Amino acid sequence: MPRGLCLVRIEQLAGVVLGLFLLLGIRLFQLQVVRHDRYRERQVRQVDARQPLPARRGRILDRAGRVLALDVVAYDVSVVRKRVRRRDLQELASALDLPLASVRRTLRAGGRYVTLGHGVTLTPAAAKRLAHLPGICLDRRSFRQYPYGTLAAQYLGFTDSSGRGAEGVEKAFDSLLRGTPGELVVLSDEQGRPIGQRTSSEPRDGADVRLSLDVELQRIVDDELLRAVEESAARGGSIVIVDPRTGDLLAIANAPAPARRGGTYDADAWRNRAVYDLFEPGSTLKPVTAIAALRHGVAAANTHLFGERGAMHFGRAAQVHDAHREGEGWITLAQAFARSSNICFAKLAEQLPSSILYEELRNFGFGSRSGIDLLGEPRGQLALPRNWSGRTRLTLGYGQEIGVTALQLVGLYTAIANGGSLLQPRVALWVGEEPVATRTLRRVLPPDLAAEIRRFCALAVESGTGKKARIEGVAVAGKTGTAEKAMGGRYVDRYVASFAGLAPADSPRLVCLVVLDEPRGRYHWGGSSAAPTFRRVLESVLRSTNYLGPRAERVTVVRGAELQGADASFASPLRLATLGGASLPDLRGLRLRVASRWLRRMGFEPRAEGSGVVRAQWPSPGERLTQGREVRLRCQPVRAPDRRAAMWPR
Repeated sequence: MPRGLCLVRIEQLAGVVLGLFLLLGIRLFQLQVVRHDRYRERQVRQVDARQPLPARRGRILDRAGRVLALDVVAYDVSVVRKRVRRRDLQELASALDLPLASVRRTLRAGGRYVTLGHGVTLTPAAAKRLAHLPGICLDRRSFRQYPYGTLAAQYLGFTDSSGRGAEGVEKAFDSLLRGTPGELVVLSDEQGRPIGQRTSSEPRDGADVRLSLDVELQRIVDDELLRAVEESAARGGSIVIVDPRTGDLLAIANAPAPARRGGTYDADAWRNRAVYDLFEPGSTLKPVTAIAALRHGVAAANTHLFGERGAMHFGRAAQVHDAHREGEGWITLAQAFARSSNICFAKLAEQLPSSILYEELRNFGFGSRSGIDLLGEPRGQLALPRNWSGRTRLTLGYGQEIGVTALQLVGLYTAIANGGSLLQPRVALWVGEEPVATRTLRRVLPPDLAAEIRRFCALAVESGTGKKARIEGVAVAGKTGTAEKAMGGRYVDRYVASFAGLAPADSPRLVCLVVLDEPRGRYHWGGSSAAPTFRRVLESVLRSTNYLGPRAERVTVVRGAELQGADASFASPLRLATLGGASLPDLRGLRLRVASRWLRRMGFEPRAEGSGVVRAQWPSPGERLTQGREVRLRCQPVRAPDRRAAMWPR
């Protein structure tokens, strides 16, 4: 080949090679410089997957520190064989509570990526240590657990699938309970399989919320409300207990209630009726009319009013009837209150200017929210005076043509009980480390006027419509209510029965409101259904708690052996003397319900066979147990009237 031609071909080849290098350089410049950020981001997305690291949701506790709701955290634990270090296997085996040999066999038999456990419970410290070891991957999962099941279910609420509060306290305090999630970076190989992980930011757990609710009182109202609804064939109902000195919401029950947590969501069963449902209160609103009449000089306690023998026409405005067929003649204001005369209270309302009656109702919080720390509370229904019909003032006088919630109504009686202060209902005692103070909304009554209304309420229980609320040994004050329901613009033969009571009457420590929706037959009267329910609630409170104070003169302290004697006879309630510490007391001879309550208070879990009275128990009396242990009780039906037992805390 001629030399010149050879040189030309070499130059051509060199040009091609140079061109290729030039193109490669341009491409590299494009990848490394021009599109660097774009490809870097894609590479990070392929290799470093960022996952949220959920924070532990705060616990919800009752006022005594008993856990009502908590997050249970579990982990799926996996290992990348090539990256895990031999010296870390012992720590891994200890955390999983597995033998080291078993972990090694599983790893040898597995592939590149081996899962050692699903739903493994780890302490926070152990989880943190394992997460920072190479080749060990933790997939955290959490779920909400409610140790007391459906107790106060509508009040506590629940969380949704994403872990956020969806109803009740869970929703109201969600931002505090939820905490702040962290971030976990999962490293993957070219096939997208995890090869390790690291924590980018640690999660901050949510705050605990300690409620004013008391589990013992809640158990009582749950049981008694269910009994009242079944007995009266009512559509539903509510019971609320409040401490009038602080506004603490001690118990709140609603029916119908969810049968269990989980499963299909039933909006009606999960509705917190005591907070959200409006109803016409009827005669339980009469204290407002009485207060207005006394405050503005329309009448005094001994002013005589004529009851018109049970029926009266107020011009063209309305015809008002009393519940009692024979009606009332001349009676004092105090007697009209006790006997719940609609006619007398319509007369009082007629003498009050509309503006005065309206302002009194507003003063006690009707037509406005109570301020409770739950979302969605309604204002209630109270029309402006300019929109009143010719009969509105009369019917407001005895509690109709107004829509209230149970929570608003219990606020009225709380103010009467504590001497005249309208309090905001207190849901939480502590949020995290911060105490929640009692909040007084305003002063609504002078103490002497509040005391006068308490005397009226005491008379209603002693000799009026609230007789069935009387409790032996405890002075009770209260007021019954029986209100027709309005449907389609007119009143129909359906009723809301209620009773609001204070105990003890002279210095109230508890305010309890019972509301039953559409009780049937003779139970539609508040005095026939709500008042006896109040009595049963307070009797259980008296027997099982210290809220009304132990009555030492009526309580006998006995030991288990004394309960078993064939000739044992006790006329007074009993206090079971425990054996001290965490020892199991002798429960034989006690009713199952009382024995179960005592066991739960000590931290044990009862498991009963049969019903009635406890005849045998395992473990045996005197045995020392750790809290959470199960105690089996064998029961037999009661053959004769049983001894009662009052379980005062030690």
